[in-house]
Amino acid sequence: MPEIGSLLNPDVYYNGFEKEKIDEWSGYMWQRASEIFPRQKLKIFNRPIKPNNIQQGRVGDCYFMAAISALAYQKPDMIYDMFITKEVNNSGIYAIQFYINGARKVVHVDDYLPTQPNFYGSNLIMGSSKDPGELWIPLIEKAWAKLHGSYCQIEGGNPTSVFTHMSNTPSIYLPHKQHEMAEEVTKMQIWQKISHAFKMDCVMTSCAGTHAYGLLACRSIADENIVHIRNPWGNRAFPQQLQQAS
Repeated sequence: MPEIGSLLNPDVYYNGFEKEKIDEWSGYMWQRASEIFPRQKLKIFNRPIKPNNIQQGRVGDCYFMAAISALAYQKPDMIYDMFITKEVNNSGIYAIQFYINGARKVVHVDDYLPTQPNFYGSNLIMGSSKDPGELWIPLIEKAWAKLHGSYCQIEGGNPTSVFTHMSNTPSIYLPHKQHEMAEEVTKMQIWQKISHAFKMDCVMTSCAGTHAYGLLACRSIADENIVHIRNPWGNRAFPQQLQQAS
């Protein structure tokens, strides 16, 4: 069974982790997936892979959840191919591949997941799926945490790093402030880059302040430029009238 060090090292200061949060995390329990969900409901994927199943947990890795949301929406086969182990097994060991500086790196994780006990049993407290028993989301997040040392060490980050680690392709970050022209020109430049990127089948996220969103689509409707984003905390889509108009 994993130890507290897989979540955090209480003796090390982590940016943004107050003592209360460290105390809270120290009380989490590790349980196997089969202890959390009925065995017959366990599966790695519920095909097709659905971005709306992705739920961020207690760790502040919205950049990671936003990135896998965008991948699940545009290139679900890329996520599927990352899993070398594609079926649930009794040993609960799963192999997931990433890329580090262009070199393939296979990360092995078990299905012990951090939970918080409650009256009805226990809840997953890190990333999870809205489809009970679907494991690819908590497993890929656990592999990302293992790659970096612990869950605590994936708090805060940049989606471009996630894309590069998962796809072995270059990623770019476009800060809005680099455009020093008039506001309307800046908006048009950003829009042109976004719409061109979608035509090139690029996968994108959008960051606003300290939160990240999956950038799933863009449309020009009634002289308005509209982007479809997904918050790792929710699952709202275009309003129905906009879906019909597009």
